[in-house]
Amino acid sequence: MKQNPLFNLSTSTFNNYEVLFGKFILAILIVYVLILVLSFLRDKFINTEATPKSTEVTDLLLILNKIFFLSGFGFIAADFINAFIHGINSKSYDWNYIGFGLILIFVSISVKQAYETIKKV
Repeated sequence: MKQNPLFNLSTSTFNNYEVLFGKFILAILIVYVLILVLSFLRDKFINTEATPKSTEVTDLLLILNKIFFLSGFGFIAADFINAFIHGINSKSYDWNYIGFGLILIFVSISVKQAYETIKKV
């Protein structure tokens, strides 16, 4: 009898979510760069009057800060929930997603510091 993987708790509930997260961040960056290019072209050719420069890079830093921070805690919480579901056994459970979550939180802190440094200038 074949088991349905949706209801089988012994299957892995994480299937390369860090790769999916990386693709999500890459898609956000590509869309943001396209918006910046379109905004530049619009200001260069359509609007010829001088307008004050907006802080588009700081907006991207704020977005990335929030995404990295929330995702970091999400990966940590999901790993604890996964460990609780499968039973905490240090010999058989792999804690890779906690490390990835901590890395995301530290990246979030560094992006926030970059934002504050740019705001000072």
